[in-house]
Amino acid sequence: SQKLWTLPIAMSRFTEQYIAQTHLQMAGASIMFVPILVVFLAMQRNFIEGIALTGLKG
Repeated sequence: SQKLWTLPIAMSRFTEQYIAQTHLQMAGASIMFVPILVVFLAMQRNFIEGIALTGLKG
C-alpha cells in the first residue's frame, strides 16, 4: 500500500505521474534531503572521528 512506501519509492512514483513538472520533483528531492543533512550535521564530529580512527589502524 502507499502508506508503507519509502520516500525514494514515493518520489519515483510521483516522477512517473508528473514527468513535466520538474520544479515539483526538485522540491520533493530537497525535502527528502533535509533529514539526512540534519543527521549529518548533528553527528559530523562522530563521523570524522570514526573515519580518522579507522585510517590510523591501518
